[in-house]
Amino acid sequence: MVLSLEKAVLNVVIIARRNTSLSILHALNSILNQIYTPIKILVVDANEPNSIYSLGLQEDLSAYAGVEYLQMDQLLSLAEIRNYILHKAEGEYIAFLRSNDAWDSTKALLQIEQLKSNGNVAASCSDGVLIDKRKQHIVVEPLLGNTAFNSDKWVLDNPAKMSAQVIYRTQAVREAGGFDGGFENFCDGDMLLRLIKNYKVMITPVSLCECSITPEEELYDLNNFRDGQKILYKYMDFFLVNKQMTQIFYLRMIHLAKTNYLWLNYFGYIIMYCLKTPGSMFYLLFQALGKLMKYILKWLRRACSLILSERFLARDINLIRKGKLGKIKALKMVEAEEEKKEEEQAPIQFPSARRYNEKKSLDFVFDRKLTSIVIPEYVTVIKKSMFYGCNQLVSVEIPNTVLEIQAHAFQNCKKLRHVILKEGSRLGKIGAYAFAGCSSLETISLTSGLVSIGQGAFAECSSLRQLLFTYMHEGIEKSTNVFPSAIVKLHRYTFAGCSSLLAVEFGADSMLEIVEAGAFMGCVKLQKILLTGKVVTIDSYAFAYCKRLETAAFPHIDTLKYMGSGVFTGCEALTYFQLPNQIERIYERTFYGCASLKLVKIPKKVLSINHQAFAKCTALERAIILTGDIAISPTAFDKHTEVRIQENEDREAVTEW
Repeated sequence: MVLSLEKAVLNVVIIARRNTSLSILHALNSILNQIYTPIKILVVDANEPNSIYSLGLQEDLSAYAGVEYLQMDQLLSLAEIRNYILHKAEGEYIAFLRSNDAWDSTKALLQIEQLKSNGNVAASCSDGVLIDKRKQHIVVEPLLGNTAFNSDKWVLDNPAKMSAQVIYRTQAVREAGGFDGGFENFCDGDMLLRLIKNYKVMITPVSLCECSITPEEELYDLNNFRDGQKILYKYMDFFLVNKQMTQIFYLRMIHLAKTNYLWLNYFGYIIMYCLKTPGSMFYLLFQALGKLMKYILKWLRRACSLILSERFLARDINLIRKGKLGKIKALKMVEAEEEKKEEEQAPIQFPSARRYNEKKSLDFVFDRKLTSIVIPEYVTVIKKSMFYGCNQLVSVEIPNTVLEIQAHAFQNCKKLRHVILKEGSRLGKIGAYAFAGCSSLETISLTSGLVSIGQGAFAECSSLRQLLFTYMHEGIEKSTNVFPSAIVKLHRYTFAGCSSLLAVEFGADSMLEIVEAGAFMGCVKLQKILLTGKVVTIDSYAFAYCKRLETAAFPHIDTLKYMGSGVFTGCEALTYFQLPNQIERIYERTFYGCASLKLVKIPKKVLSINHQAFAKCTALERAIILTGDIAISPTAFDKHTEVRIQENEDREAVTEW
């Protein structure tokens, strides 16, 4: 079969294996949207014939008349498929993609201009991002990172990590003998090493492609290990004269063998490393033992600290329930410390997301020297307890690639004042106790795309006055104090003890349904609550001891079916609250100590009013109960409150008439 690629200046070959419709169409459209023309596209079906992948691919391509399709044996290696296409194609330039890759719209234009500018340039390799979707949390890293531009180091530090990065001059690849069938993931890296001997290879440090590793690619790490074995034999001369690179190579192979559970190879490479560099091996061994002991001690300290923090919080919650807020140290405002004339330390920065991701969650725990940190771009998760107890940490800069801040990430960072989220942040989840005990935090600006705030996430942030949420309006980032509409549940103790918080407001399109126990308890300066969602449940002590709370507005009040005990206990400034028609019980101490409450109407469906439900309501002169079929505790109301049962009065009026 002769492929009709000869008229295209740039031939783009997409090799599809175990593809999905979403991935192949994403790859295909990214090529069709290139600024540069002309481009000829060939999709190679390397799946088993008549499989779900192959049939799905053919169906997807039926809508693209200008895209050529070729089915090849699924047993052929990547290099064999490429060499077959390379032999048939006659275009000046050629590029190979996988079905999980995509190009930026300017990629072809920029890189072909480089190739055209110098006839001795055989290939152009760009930067891009690698998205690893195999783990629970997606890992995003730059492809080039700190890759050496010195070609002498390309055997172990090659710029071409994924095929989508490279555009080749077709004739140069042919003259090099085509791709080496012995390599899989290192296929392009090997080609650049061979091309650099006789030609130039241009490196473009601009992110122009996006490559993904999916769970279906279960052999990816194993192929890296096999490629490593072949690199050793093919480039033996390089290793013989470079002892340092040999050490790095064996360490990398030890790691890959461990990753793939190849224990014989693992111990074999350890022995080889010992024989090559016995001194370094013993040094690394002692270093590893020292680090292990350090981690064990840190883990024990952190575990004890978490237990104590949990107990202290439970104690404080209990004190709030009893109204003894003055005894809680965590609720006292943090006094501004006098500025010290000490030199400010430069923030800790990571050279790449990979270096950050390599750090363990215990590396920074209780770090007293850490004052400022910049999380690198492409990091998607701030790990659990990553900066726990860093009580000198003042500032954190978080890139817009972070999707989640996990539990306890910044807990007990008592001097943390600045949490800066970069423009366009995609943060969607804040884990339990992520910022708990950050008593110096006054304002935090989050994204309106937030969908979950975990239990106790901001508990005892005693200086926190305001939460802002950013959103895009006509291309401009703006901020509001209205909570994100996607939040369905406010978890237990989310803002408990935020004694400086002033207002909580949800927008008209809010999906809020549940306010869990103690969500805002002890927010003594909270003046206004507006919950516009169709709230179904407000759990026990949700707003207890919000002493300055004047307004608690629920526009969809009749969707509320359950109010737990002590919900508004100690809300001294609350003058009125409309009880929902759907509730059946008013539990103990629901409005206990609401000293400004003047009038209540009890709906018809209420079956019982429990112990001290309206006790200590010193201004409550009258309670109108709309049903006579109700059980009222003798201690539900104080003696000065007139309780009128409307239904009984109506019956008496009818009898008299």
